[in-house]
Parts: sequence; structure tokens; C-alpha cells
Amino acid sequence: MNFAVLWDLDGTISDSFQCFYMALERILSEQKPTIKITPEEYKSQYFGATFPSILDRMYQGRLSDTQIWELNERYFKYSVEFARQGTVFPIPGVESFLKKLHAADIRMAIASSSTVEMIFTELDVLGFISYFDNIISGNLLPSKPAPDVFQIAAASIRAQPSQCVVIEDSVAGITAAKNAGMRTIAVTTTNPADKFGQADRVTEDFRKFDLDALKSLFVTDFSNL
Repeated sequence: MNFAVLWDLDGTISDSFQCFYMALERILSEQKPTIKITPEEYKSQYFGATFPSILDRMYQGRLSDTQIWELNERYFKYSVEFARQGTVFPIPGVESFLKKLHAADIRMAIASSSTVEMIFTELDVLGFISYFDNIISGNLLPSKPAPDVFQIAAASIRAQPSQCVVIEDSVAGITAAKNAGMRTIAVTTTNPADKFGQADRVTEDFRKFDLDALKSLFVTDFSNL
């Protein structure tokens, strides 16, 4: 069965919320005027978006491009530091699922909004790098729901959009995958199931999702193979 899996990272493979929230708090505390944001607000409104787009929304266009990119660089520097200090954890059940897909020789790539350094840091901390055929950062690409990061990730592992299933925890990510013409699985680590009306499948736990369930997404296209 010739299909590929494109993975979001934060909230899908890694529980990195604490790491990124701590980095955001430090950045905001260094700015004047200081903006306060609760963990709940960050999770519901910003988590999973590119940091430049987060800053643009928070400061409503008051920051110059130079300021945004300087803060973006500093934010990921802090994020890497916090990740190395033990603030990133695997989503329950994801390692077992990754092992099954890898053992079945299914092509897999990361398509994340983080920087390349941060993606590698998280995967290294978790011990997951070897599961993936390629890693694509969308940090300098249009933010999800734009489809760019998934389109590039698919091309990088020689997969057509119709051959790809995207696993995501964000509504914007699911929309981006649909905009790319791909099938989708939403995991409810960040948002409730009722937010994912566009998704082809929704799961609350990777321990309740198996390879056969993933293959069933392609049963029509691949029934004659």
C-alpha cells in the first residue's frame, strides 16, 4: 500500500506546550509594553502557529519586520534551552504507533511550524529522529492554514498529495492539509473533537488508533493494488 504520513510535531508527537509557553513568557516580559497571556489563551489562540504570526497578532502590527525576526530568533533560542532542560514529553501512545509505521516501511516526514533546530532538538530529546525520512520546517513559510509546509514535505519524500495522510492537533493544521488535497487525522490533545469537522478521522489517543485504521483512509484509492 503506497501512502505516506506527514506529521505535525508540537501537540501531535511532542507535548511541548510548557517549553514554548515558558519561552513566550520570557519574550513578553522583555518587551515594553509587557503583554500578559494565560496558558489557556496561548493554547486556544496561538499554539501551533508560526511565532512571527503570533507576534503580529499580539502586537497588532506595531512591530517592524526586523523586530519580529529578532524576537523570533530569541524565542527559539529560549525554546531550545528549555527543551534541553526536560520540558518536552512524548504524546501518550505515539512512540508505539511510530514504531509500527516504521516497521511497515511507510514513508514519514515532519511538517512543523518550528525552526529546524527546534524540531531536531525535540526529536533528539524524545529519541524519535530515526523514524522520519525527512524533516521540513515551515518557520519561514506562510503559516497554516496555508498548505505550503505539507506540499513541500510530501514532495521531499516523493509522495503525491493524494497519497498522503496528515496527522495534526490544530484546526489550522487540518485545514492546511485539506487545502493541500490530503487526508487527515486529528488528535484531540489541543482541541476537542467537535472542532475537527473537516478531519477524515479523529482520535483522542494513539493507543486507540492502529495501522489498519490508517490504511482504511485509502481503501478506495488502493483497493485494486
